[in-house]
Amino acid sequence: MEFNGKLKPAIILGTQEFPIAKVALRDDEKLLEKSNIFQLDSEVRIVPPYIIDYSVSCKMRWRGKTLYDIFSKEFRTRPINEYQKAVNCGKISVNGKPVNSLDHRIFNGDVIRHESLMIELPAPLDNVVILYNNKHFLAVYKPYGIPCHPQGRFHKLSLTNIVINKYFRSETEVIIDNKIESRITNDDKLYAHPINRLDRVTSGLVILSKNCDSTRLLSKIITKSHKYYLAHVEGDFSSLEHVNIGKLFKSTQLVKIPNLEMGLNINFGIKCEAPLEIIKDRVGDNLMTKVSFESGKSALTWFFPLKIEYLSEEDRKKIKIDQVNFESANICDKPNSYVLCKPVTGRTHQIRAHLQYLGFPVTLDHLYSLNRKEYKYSDMIQYPYFGSPYVVNYSFSLQDIDLNEQFLRPSSSVYSDNNFPSNNTGNKDIHFGGGGIMTIDNNMNKINVQYQLELPLGICLHSLLYAIPTFEDFSKYHIIKCEIFPKWAKYVSEIIKEWILWKIDSPIDLQQLSSFL
Repeated sequence: MEFNGKLKPAIILGTQEFPIAKVALRDDEKLLEKSNIFQLDSEVRIVPPYIIDYSVSCKMRWRGKTLYDIFSKEFRTRPINEYQKAVNCGKISVNGKPVNSLDHRIFNGDVIRHESLMIELPAPLDNVVILYNNKHFLAVYKPYGIPCHPQGRFHKLSLTNIVINKYFRSETEVIIDNKIESRITNDDKLYAHPINRLDRVTSGLVILSKNCDSTRLLSKIITKSHKYYLAHVEGDFSSLEHVNIGKLFKSTQLVKIPNLEMGLNINFGIKCEAPLEIIKDRVGDNLMTKVSFESGKSALTWFFPLKIEYLSEEDRKKIKIDQVNFESANICDKPNSYVLCKPVTGRTHQIRAHLQYLGFPVTLDHLYSLNRKEYKYSDMIQYPYFGSPYVVNYSFSLQDIDLNEQFLRPSSSVYSDNNFPSNNTGNKDIHFGGGGIMTIDNNMNKINVQYQLELPLGICLHSLLYAIPTFEDFSKYHIIKCEIFPKWAKYVSEIIKEWILWKIDSPIDLQQLSSFL
């Protein structure tokens, strides 16, 4: 495979077909106003409700379990009452036959199918941007707040679907008889596979292969690549230079950085080799990783604190990152730091878990915060995200929404509990769709949707740069960088651009690469 190192102009993949809606406070439904203490974007992108078919084969851990067990513990984007509704309407089947009870047991080879209403969670307004493109792969900027591929309560607002629908389809469109038609008739030909996956809350560089052959080769190459992330963390990371870190943390050492001509003012690095394992049977929707010296898998991350010399020490300690807008504001007296991160291995949430272990969690990372609350299962029976005080209300005309007859006629079987309005009128029918509630008002010919806003939409962790081996010679490396910086990184973007590695356009060998971190 050939690699054309010349960058083409960036292509912005906007999602203007999806409405923009205002964020409101749940209790009094007033529109959110920005505060000088806590700032939150007042507008987000939403997707109109639609019908989706889920299909999944029996996993080994499901064998012999009931649908109730599986749905209540592993598919918790909907209350269990909603799955009972689907059973009553014949919308859940096993091996093509509708089931009549959630007590139906699943065995090896079974295929579960669920036709369901989908209400996607809102996403920030930032666009996906294609940074680099050749016939084998794309390098794109993924905004925080959207996943790399369809999952859970995201489908149309996933990175791969945006790339396929906004870029690949437009590449194949031609004008025939004054109408736009596509040369592609089979969606299977539209291929975008993430080689390096970022968490939904993480922004930055993602490499997408364009075909199966490229996927196989890039999957091998990526294991030999050098990856760099930028993080904003809680605490003064540079203080580790003056402690005996080997005594404080197992499998961790401080390494002095020689005065190399690399363009960055870095005096030392922290080498963290604490083994990691995924927490099993954890209650909740999010995976979580912990340090485990007994049963964890090997993991290695380098951390390099960045010096910000043009800011005073007093101002630097006051930098505070707000929840969603990610603007910096001088409203906090707690110390904080910018850290360049280099994960050598690729464990789940590796950077986030290692920074938590060292006592410097990523800013806004509630999952790995040192003060995070662990929920008991009894606390999680009801859908956990409904504790958020923020919602997004939007009304659609019945003619603008493509729903089947099941959702357009009044139903006596609707979900209702303390978190939802009661279904106390025959003219309004309430349906839950994963990321919110849909109310059909037949008298007004309207569909009202209350979207849930799950915070944080993003954390202060950004995939910055990849050095990947060339296709022809694995001893040579191409540099692919994300030249779009998140707002919270505005203080250090100019510093990063002085990094020698950032300025390189032609392939370099491994010895050169190592001299630049």
